[in-house]
Amino acid sequence: MSKRLDELIQPAISQHGRPTAFSWRGTTFPIAEIMDFWEEVGRWWASEGTRRYYRVRTPDGKVFELEEEAAIGVWRLSRVVD
Repeated sequence: MSKRLDELIQPAISQHGRPTAFSWRGTTFPIAEIMDFWEEVGRWWASEGTRRYYRVRTPDGKVFELEEEAAIGVWRLSRVVD
């Protein structure tokens, strides 16, 4: 089961542009593994850009889905998997 969210986060980014940790609700979560990565292109007629998604696992086994709005560099926590 998962919870859909749309909350801003502050990621730590590697030199390759991948998240290595993120801060959410006052807690920093290190990323042990990037389980999946994909990109979605928005509606071109609405000037929506590309969004990048990362499904990540923390060292304690929690799974999160992070979303990056590539054009403006805004990151969100979009899903928490139970």
